[in-house]
Amino acid sequence: MKRTLLVFLLVNLMLSACAPASAPTPTPAPSATPLPTDTARPTSTATPTSTPTNTATPTSMPTSKHANISVPTATPSTIVFIPQPPTLRNLADARNFYIGTFYMAYEFDRITTIQEKEFNLAGIYVGMSLTQPKQGDFRLDTMIGLAHRAFNAKREVLIHPLIWAGDVPDWVKKGHFSRDEMIQIIRTHIRALMKPFLGKRVIFVVVNEAYIEGDIFRQVIGDDYVDIAFQTAREYDPSAILIYNDYDNHTPASARTQISQDIIKRLKAQNLVDGIGLQMHLDGAKPPSKDDIISTMRSYGLPVYVTEFDVNLRNVKGDQEQRFAVQAEIYRNSLEACIESAVCNHFVIFQTVDKYSVWETMPSLPFYSTNADPTPFDDEMRPKPAYYAIRDVLSSNK
Repeated sequence: MKRTLLVFLLVNLMLSACAPASAPTPTPAPSATPLPTDTARPTSTATPTSTPTNTATPTSMPTSKHANISVPTATPSTIVFIPQPPTLRNLADARNFYIGTFYMAYEFDRITTIQEKEFNLAGIYVGMSLTQPKQGDFRLDTMIGLAHRAFNAKREVLIHPLIWAGDVPDWVKKGHFSRDEMIQIIRTHIRALMKPFLGKRVIFVVVNEAYIEGDIFRQVIGDDYVDIAFQTAREYDPSAILIYNDYDNHTPASARTQISQDIIKRLKAQNLVDGIGLQMHLDGAKPPSKDDIISTMRSYGLPVYVTEFDVNLRNVKGDQEQRFAVQAEIYRNSLEACIESAVCNHFVIFQTVDKYSVWETMPSLPFYSTNADPTPFDDEMRPKPAYYAIRDVLSSNK
């Protein structure tokens, strides 16, 4: 849990770098800047139940009227390596599949150029410390600006997470709120973050990693805070795609699989959830079997979203060519498991370039290493064997 908290705190800081230097005026009920009208986007075919699925990638970013947002835009002079067609996005679009990655602030122009060329889904981190650092002080400009960019580029959008006990500001932790007050905090926060997207088919991680150690929402409200959060989101925008997300929940023996299954079963009975998110931060020396991944994906009885995939090579021996070959095979097997399960149509790679991965930039993380090399692109932003493994899977007829 500390690992994941630090991961997202870094994303938090990186996205903050895209925000204006001066903070916007606090607003207790932020008004929504209209987002671009939806254009025709392909509908997911991997829907084992009658739950909705959604869609969404390239170029310049409109300015939000929501204060003075300053998200960098790519310029014609940006030099970046782009593989020759077909790109991952070309292949994913052709099969109505979604391959994604999260926006990052490092070398924003160069990396976003790769992302918009190669990925048809954009993840946007919206932890509460970033989006409501003080009660009633909603800072949504970066979220709205990045979403504008993604929608204009015809990319599907994943907003992650609305509620997560691993990233709450001190005013929540130390506020000594009553149960009713904490419920109202959850409801107000969810509605504020969803408001700019009303009527658009966006994927929301409503709750991330419920019941982790020190879960302030569970301590004050109880286990049903998860149900309250999903009920609030469902009532506020019935068209939104709502998922529960967790870590170590991708094999039968994984530590959080049973917890995830219990939560999904409870929410599903109330028609409050549309999918389950699997983080899948994998150790390259101990990869899960394809069969285990497939059986677990199918066990949830809902569409599956791989939300934060990477393969850490810290413990993998051999020269670089050998290590990258091992990684490519894990990427291949995991993506094949997603597709072959027939319940998984979204595969989001957590970060894009090795040298900017949290596993290589945060020494405090337990799986930190300068040789983590977890992504499909190397330090020079060139595609690795993992990239070509993804491309092979997406181009296959399976």
